[in-house]
Amino acid sequence: ILEGVKGYEDAKIITVKSEDAKKVVKKLRIRNFPSIALFHKGDKIDVWKADMDGEVDCSADDIKKAIGDVMAGDAF
Repeated sequence: ILEGVKGYEDAKIITVKSEDAKKVVKKLRIRNFPSIALFHKGDKIDVWKADMDGEVDCSADDIKKAIGDVMAGDAF
């Protein structure tokens, strides 16, 4: 999923190593693992959470749409 988003609208992708995950998820208030969170200017915009099987139900296009929506809001 993330490879399909890499570089789109200058998006930065940050992954967290498992040994650092506890601190990061607590600070960012992410409750499911794995999760994909979209932040813009320090604000959490959207979170895609894993189901019971650990599968995140989103596609690169879903994330690109969310990024596009956020960036469109910046233009006005």
